[in-house]
Amino acid sequence: MMPPATKASICGCRPWAEECTSLLEKAAGQGHAYAMHTMANIHRARKEHEQAVAWLTKGAEAGLPRARRSLGRYLEEGNGPAAPNCPAAAAWYKRAGEAGDAEAAGALSNMYAVGRGGPGR
Repeated sequence: MMPPATKASICGCRPWAEECTSLLEKAAGQGHAYAMHTMANIHRARKEHEQAVAWLTKGAEAGLPRARRSLGRYLEEGNGPAAPNCPAAAAWYKRAGEAGDAEAAGALSNMYAVGRGGPGR
């Protein structure tokens, strides 16, 4: 049975959200790449950019194409205090595209089309 929807935690989330986050973090810490990607999304929503990038990097390095694409987008946009890093973004888009992520391949193509992210750029 789920807790009543009217009660909210300090962060404005449903009361069970913190328990869910704790379970996701445990799974991510045990190497579950999808949980790593989800943890990154939670931190991004909270504007905790360093933690978001850390989880995206772990998910990308674990081989999850979606995490590679998300990390590429994060680096291309330069979220938080970080400036955009187009060469790094392009590298992650390329790795995601090579793993079959068509959206990442399209993002890389768009970067190259406008002269960003290529060698020496």
